[in-house]
Amino acid sequence: MLRHCRLCIICLLTFVYPACDVTGSVSNEDTDPVSTDDTESVDTDSQTIPVYNGIPGAAPGECRYSYAPINLHATLDDGTAQAGIRFTYDSLGNLVQLESDVPVLNRTLFTYDGYQLTQTVHETLDPSGLATSRISSTFTYNESLPVEWMSVHTYLSDTDTPSVRTVRRFTYEDGKLSTVNIFDCDTDSGCDDAVDVLSYDYDTDGRLNTVSGITNTVDFTYNPDGTVLATALNDAGGTTETASEYTYENGRILTKTTDGVVRTFFYENDRVVRTEFAGNPSSTTAFTYSDEADACALLRAWTVSFVEPYEHHTSQLLMMFTYGDSAPTELFY
Repeated sequence: MLRHCRLCIICLLTFVYPACDVTGSVSNEDTDPVSTDDTESVDTDSQTIPVYNGIPGAAPGECRYSYAPINLHATLDDGTAQAGIRFTYDSLGNLVQLESDVPVLNRTLFTYDGYQLTQTVHETLDPSGLATSRISSTFTYNESLPVEWMSVHTYLSDTDTPSVRTVRRFTYEDGKLSTVNIFDCDTDSGCDDAVDVLSYDYDTDGRLNTVSGITNTVDFTYNPDGTVLATALNDAGGTTETASEYTYENGRILTKTTDGVVRTFFYENDRVVRTEFAGNPSSTTAFTYSDEADACALLRAWTVSFVEPYEHHTSQLLMMFTYGDSAPTELFY
């Protein structure tokens, strides 16, 4: 389970910062960048630890930041709000609440044991703030590995609709995920047989080779250097429903082609600055950073421009992060 429970955000930030190690807690763009020519050392009882730019254990060229946005806003170019998300964290840096009022008012609460996520509660709210539906999830672990995820969906505004309980149980082999058994359960009488079983198969190099379910299978193939060459989603009969292929340049994704439609990636300072999607409608996404000269500056915003094929009309969606100010931007350098 991701340490700070910020999976989507971390995925996005890792995607646009391919050279960076994304770690830590709250960030702030107002802190001056740390210089890159201050190397010394500090003695301990047993060893000498290199100090780079005042940070023990850091090394030249490392890129470790903390990303904890407190707001994400999305608006169309006509000013219409598309999303407004507020993030709240505890003293350990764990995400403890997400709140959104677009398109509907909702919130998600997160509970932890230290850094380990133990429970989430997602509620959809009416205009007065009363919950109309609730999805409660609990997570059980064997040491650090999750072994069960149980979620209960309750329709609070419709007492005639019964609650739905779903249980996912995880098994492992040699530390790798082996199977996920998914059960639909009655809240009183227990669980029936699994409604789906996902099996994970790995190649001799430990890379994920196949994910097999009752209705679909996903296959992965790799380049000699270990990067993903292609993925294929197949139905139960073996017919490919969706296929993607990837090309690379200097170790970075250059193109992703899904069912014949190409998305091209453009880089500056080892980070994505633009993508172009040749679909229908076509679109261009531009990424903006707090410091265009810094290879690991904070992602501030991204703008998606859509071109409607028949009207030749371009519309834009602007998504913007804002960050807190309780910690410096650069944690390590």
